[in-house]
Amino acid sequence: MDHQDWNVVILNPKKHLKTNTEQYQNSRAAKIENSESLSHKRVGLSLGKQISNARIAKGFATQRELANALCCSPSVVADYESGKAIPDNRVMQKLRYILTIKLVVQKN
Repeated sequence: MDHQDWNVVILNPKKHLKTNTEQYQNSRAAKIENSESLSHKRVGLSLGKQISNARIAKGFATQRELANALCCSPSVVADYESGKAIPDNRVMQKLRYILTIKLVVQKN
């Protein structure tokens, strides 16, 4: 049995964690996280005002009524009207259809 390796192997978990941390700091993912601000674009306040004005003009007195017509939660409508929502094509298309207006997300 000379061909088998029977040496004792000792694993040191602290050393193992240190090398993973060093590898992460040198990795491309860490460089991306530190160099870029990762955030989604929002719909903007001007679009929110358009939606709010069109909602009132169409006869939806509350955001809840519009949300029921859109088959979504009232918080979605509130986020769009306050300009905090991340643009979703499905919701935008439903808003265009129900409110019969042209909604354009302005690029910042």
